[in-house]
Amino acid sequence: SDKEIGVTAPPFHPNCRTTTVAYFNGMMFGERLARDNEGKTYYVDRNMSYEEWYNKYVKGNHKEEVAELKIKNKSSDKKQYEKYKEILSDGILKSFDKFQELKYNDGSEWELFKSYTKSRSNNMISAFNSFDDYKKYRGLIESDIVGLTTSNGIEITGQSKHFIERVLGTGEDPKTGKPRNGVEISDIKDAILNGKVRTRKNDPDSIKFITDNCIVSVNPNTGHLIQVNPQ
Repeated sequence: SDKEIGVTAPPFHPNCRTTTVAYFNGMMFGERLARDNEGKTYYVDRNMSYEEWYNKYVKGNHKEEVAELKIKNKSSDKKQYEKYKEILSDGILKSFDKFQELKYNDGSEWELFKSYTKSRSNNMISAFNSFDDYKKYRGLIESDIVGLTTSNGIEITGQSKHFIERVLGTGEDPKTGKPRNGVEISDIKDAILNGKVRTRKNDPDSIKFITDNCIVSVNPNTGHLIQVNPQ
């Protein structure tokens, strides 16, 4: 009701960038409000440029950089989330926010999650094997088998992505269309340490260690576990 152009309000006309702000007695005109990734407000010099603000408050600050990535990639992340959610129809993905937290805050676990999702999408592991199972057994392989020396002197140095798929098993193998049982960690360990060794001239990059329970394939050049098959 007190609006008066040129007195209590600026002139407005086409293409004008004029705006109005509230005025309160005691306002600090040398500062302006900013907000961090948690929504908390703080004050910065009103003459600070965007680049100066970014370099001081965002660059090198992990939480702020992650918040920026979440905003920038929200559209593409949403599509990826929906795709993964369709593959993992058992409710492993609780929410889009948790999906982004996983993607941007834990690089190693995110890589595992992508591998797990791919294995689920092509049915190399059963839907009954959760992501927690995947992490658990991969960890057991690293702690209980990697570092061992086979009966013929090969040091186990790592595992292939395919190996964990074989350890967990699946209800319908994509190649055979039949169920494929998983293999116990203790049986793998026994085969490596005590199994019968079989080599083939036409396959020098794979040596097999055989027991009544399983067959473990190892690359003798790298020491990597290639795959395991139940007997």
